Amino acid sequence: MQQSLSVLSRLMKELSQPGLNENRWICWIAPPRLADTKLLSEAGIDLSRVLRIYPKTHQQSLQLVEQALSSGKCSAVLAWPVLDDNRCLERLQLAAEAGGTPGFLFYSRSHGRQYVV
Repeated sequence: MQQSLSVLSRLMKELSQPGLNENRWICWIAPPRLADTKLLSEAGIDLSRVLRIYPKTHQQSLQLVEQALSSGKCSAVLAWPVLDDNRCLERLQLAAEAGGTPGFLFYSRSHGRQYVV
């Protein structure tokens, strides 16, 4: 948990840079409780530009991540999806390239990895 907070804190500082988020969203999809408002505001994130989405299913989560990445409306997408296979990851990478949006995918400790798409 502490390591996750450290990673998110560093990432939030990068995302709070002036000019980065103008008219674009920072999209959080299925974030854990540790992604609270206090962490965002302490990092200097404009809370009016933060979009948090809590999908009902794993499939909906993947669809929302793909849509957010490809939309071109987000300065970054941070997501905690469940990936069924590498094809899901490839689709998300293509969506990120199409939308010019960096994506950060986080997994539970049991998966042992994090991806940047």
